Amino acid sequence: MKSIKGIALIAVSIILTIYAWASAGMTNFIVPGLALTTLSLTFLLATRNSLLEKWFHGIEKMYAYHKFTAIFSVVLLAVAMGGSLWGSHLAAQLGNVGIYLFVSIVLVAYLGKHIKYEAWRWIHRFVYLAYIFGLFHAYMLMGGRLLTPTLLGFVVGFYAIIGLASGFYIIFLYQSLA
Repeated sequence: MKSIKGIALIAVSIILTIYAWASAGMTNFIVPGLALTTLSLTFLLATRNSLLEKWFHGIEKMYAYHKFTAIFSVVLLAVAMGGSLWGSHLAAQLGNVGIYLFVSIVLVAYLGKHIKYEAWRWIHRFVYLAYIFGLFHAYMLMGGRLLTPTLLGFVVGFYAIIGLASGFYIIFLYQSLA
C-alpha cells in the first residue's frame, strides 16, 4: 500500500516552500530554502511519531523517507553551496560550517557499517547542530525578511520550529519519554 498521506506531507511541504520563496520574488533562494524544509522533515520523520508511522504505513517506510529527505537535503545544500554567498562574513561562515558538518556526517553514515551503533548514533546527532548553523545562516542573510508576517516568513518559521522541536525531542527527550 502506498504511503499517500506521508508522501503528500513531503510533497506539500516542498511545493509550499517553492511557492513561498517564488512569491516573495526570491527565486535564487529556493534551493537553500528547500534544503531547510527537507531537513526539518528529516528530523520530524526521525521522531517515531505514531501518527506519522500510520501515514507512512510503518516505521520502516517512514525511515526510508527519512533517509530520502536527508540525502535530498545534502544534495540541495551542495547545489546551494555552488552559488554565491550573500550577507555578512559571519553568515557565510556559519553556512559553511553547517554544510561541512553535514558532509562529514554523511560520510560517517556511509561508514556506519564499520563503527559501533552507539558511536554512529552519537555522531549522527551533530546533524542537529549543523541544522542550527544553517538556520542562523539563513536568518542572518535574510534579515528582517524572514521575520515579517508574510507567507515566506510563516513558511520558513513554521518549518524551522518543526525542525528545532523535532531535533530537540530526538536528542534530549526521546530516550526518557518513549
